[in-house]
Amino acid sequence: TRHILLEMATEIETPYSAELEETLKRLQDHTGVQGIIVIDADDRVSKSTFDTQLTHRLLTHMVKFAAQARNVVRDLDPMDNVSFLRVKSNKTELLVAPAEDYTLLVMQNPPSE
Repeated sequence: TRHILLEMATEIETPYSAELEETLKRLQDHTGVQGIIVIDADDRVSKSTFDTQLTHRLLTHMVKFAAQARNVVRDLDPMDNVSFLRVKSNKTELLVAPAEDYTLLVMQNPPSE
């Protein structure tokens, strides 16, 4: 199991692409988005709009959950990988988008159906 390192600074400088920065800005402005976390390839928090306690709680569970989902997909097809993970409850929806250099986690209000 990979260890999650919570390095919470006011703002950690990270050389993310302009595309990611634009995506983060767009997501933060989206109605219903409660918060966003970006973790690097070493599971360190590079950006979070949540307080430290909630960031830690979300990462503790979601990193393990995403790893389990990845294992299931790889067991079914070793050449495949998880590209997006969505967990919806009655009160919230968690969206996880793993990329090569970072993982994006978004918590939002579930869309009305």
